[in-house]
Amino acid sequence: MILLHMGALHPVEKALTLVLAFGPFLLLGLVVWLRGRAERREDAPAESISAENISAESTSAESTSAESTGAESAPIESSPTESGQVDR
Repeated sequence: MILLHMGALHPVEKALTLVLAFGPFLLLGLVVWLRGRAERREDAPAESISAENISAESTSAESTSAESTGAESAPIESSPTESGQVDR
C-alpha cells in the first residue's frame, strides 16, 4: 500500500482536484438559481395580467348571468337503452 503513495499533491493539483470535485455541483446550483430567477421574471407579468383578466371575467360573467336569467337549457337526449331499445 505504501508503494502506491506518490507524496503530497502540488498546489495546482490540489486546486484542480477541488475544482473537479466541487465544480459540477457549484455550476448546477448556479444554473438552477439563474433559471429560477428567469422563470419568476416571466411569471410576474403573466400573474398581473391574469389577475386583471380574472377580475374582468368575473365582472363580465356577472353582467352576462344577469341578462340571461330567462334562458332555457336544451333538453338532454336519452340513450337507446333508456328509452327501452336494446342493442343486439
